[in-house]
Amino acid sequence: MREDDPLAVFEPFSREIVSHQPKLAYVHAVEGRVSGSSDAAEKSREPTDTLDSIREIVTKAGVTFMVAGGYKADSALERTEDTDDLVAFGRYFIGESTFVKRETIADSSQP
Repeated sequence: MREDDPLAVFEPFSREIVSHQPKLAYVHAVEGRVSGSSDAAEKSREPTDTLDSIREIVTKAGVTFMVAGGYKADSALERTEDTDDLVAFGRYFIGESTFVKRETIADSSQP
């Protein structure tokens, strides 16, 4: 069941959580992209299906914002470069064994 106005629920919640827990490491949110049991086409998503206002509330409080929602390597890199957010992976990462290259893992262990 979808809320008529999901941001009316989650914006006040976000304000409260960061004001009462100012030392949070991060707030994690998932972009709405599901229609039934599959992903919704980008063009069919609701205009209100954005986390921009939540991100603004969280980052203004000095808390890191972590986002998930269908990111792939290129789109995740673009997101982190544009916003300095953390990007979490789920379905696509687990289902795609070539997502993380071995060279990347090896390079990350170097000081």
